[in-house]
Amino acid sequence: MTTIEGVGKPMHKRAALALFRVSVAVAMVAILTAGAPSATAADDGALLSVLAATNLDLKAMWMDIRLESLEFYTVGQGRSEVRVHQLPFRWVPGDARRQASPQGLSFLLDPSWGEATASGVPRSAVESAIRRAVATWGADGCLSDVALAERKDVGGDVTVTDYFLGRGPFGDPFAADIVFGGWIDGEPPLFHSDTLAVSATYVFVDRATGEPTDVDRDGHMDVALSEIYFNDAFDWNLGFGSDDAPTAIDVEAAALHEMGHALALGHFGLPPEAVMNPVYDGPRRHLEPIDHAGLCTVWPAHK
Repeated sequence: MTTIEGVGKPMHKRAALALFRVSVAVAMVAILTAGAPSATAADDGALLSVLAATNLDLKAMWMDIRLESLEFYTVGQGRSEVRVHQLPFRWVPGDARRQASPQGLSFLLDPSWGEATASGVPRSAVESAIRRAVATWGADGCLSDVALAERKDVGGDVTVTDYFLGRGPFGDPFAADIVFGGWIDGEPPLFHSDTLAVSATYVFVDRATGEPTDVDRDGHMDVALSEIYFNDAFDWNLGFGSDDAPTAIDVEAAALHEMGHALALGHFGLPPEAVMNPVYDGPRRHLEPIDHAGLCTVWPAHK
């Protein structure tokens, strides 16, 4: 056991506890990324039907992508995810199929948002909060050589998930690797009264077989794109609540959680131990040790 000169026992115990938590985090994330079964997939038939219908449409379009999972951020102990397979998925650095830059990921803020959320948060403030959330993950040492580059408005529709929900045209799935699709009315089956946000992850498939690809042979399905949507039925704000809106949801905290999913992290940890805990527990705007450990597990080549 290592000790540090001038540090008393209380500090030593805290350091040991921190190391223990990180060790537990690594073990938890290893289990999750090994393909642990979803606790809700077997029970949520409506959402599984959405995935199945979406993938039939994508097949009919001769697209080489399939909707693999929906991950939910909630205000209570609701469902956390549904997915097609129990295999894990990761980004392939420099994957030419997604028009990616070497070792990087691009993100885009959907230009079709309105001027404000239904609860009155201006678009400019929302975009700033999302950019801060992306930058928080980008500042982590495990992403030190992974550029998170914002792409500007490319014109036209840039989202595809909303098309399958009957909310717009079929957009460009490769406008960016990660698309923040904005705020939409909170209606089933995608949203329920407890659902703050959802991340949709698509993977590449072999056109001949329809099976997910693993071009770098790392044992993970290859991520094609990620789309993020927020529930406009909630009272959103940019602060820590107030007497007027004590239950308002912080935009940056929700964006920070969803960006973790976009980086291929699943849910882990308990409040207040992790940003990637599936239940909103306040305006968290920084990563916890368990989040860092999880990121380093998913991005092992960048430690």
